[in-house]
Amino acid sequence: MTQISRTYAKSSSFKMALLFTVLLGTSAAMLGYFLYDFGQQNFIRETEAAIDNEIAHILSATKDLQAAQIIDYIEQKSTADQHPLYYFQTANGKRLAGNMPHIPHHVTTLTEGVIGFRWLYEHQERQFAAKVHTFHDGSTLLIGRTIDAIMQ
Repeated sequence: MTQISRTYAKSSSFKMALLFTVLLGTSAAMLGYFLYDFGQQNFIRETEAAIDNEIAHILSATKDLQAAQIIDYIEQKSTADQHPLYYFQTANGKRLAGNMPHIPHHVTTLTEGVIGFRWLYEHQERQFAAKVHTFHDGSTLLIGRTIDAIMQ
C-alpha cells in the first residue's frame, strides 16, 4: 500500500493536479482581492460624488455666498442628515459652524482631493471620508461622510 502511495505522488498526473490546484487557488485569491479593492474604490468614488453634490448644493443655495447663509444651512443640515460632518471656518481659522469642534489632526489621503480620518461620532469612533472646499474669501468648509461599511 505504501509503495502505491509513493508511486502515485511521483506520477505526472498527481503533479499536474497539484499544479492546477495551486494555480486555481492563486487565481481565486487574486480575483477576490481585485473585486474587494474595486468595490472599496467604487464606494469611495460614490462618497466623493455625494460630497461634491453637497458642496454644489451649498453653493447654489447660498447664491451670494454670505457666511451667515452658509452657517444657517450647515446648522440645519448637520442635525438633519445621517452621519455627516461639517466644519466651516474663516480664512483666519476661526470656527463659524458645524458639528465638529475642530478639523481632524491625523488624516490620510484616500484619493486625490479626498481625505480619510477617524472621528468620535455619536459615541462611536468611525472612519470618515471628507473633502475641503475653499471659498473665494479664503474661508473653508469640510464635509465628511462615514465610510465604516468598507473600512472594517
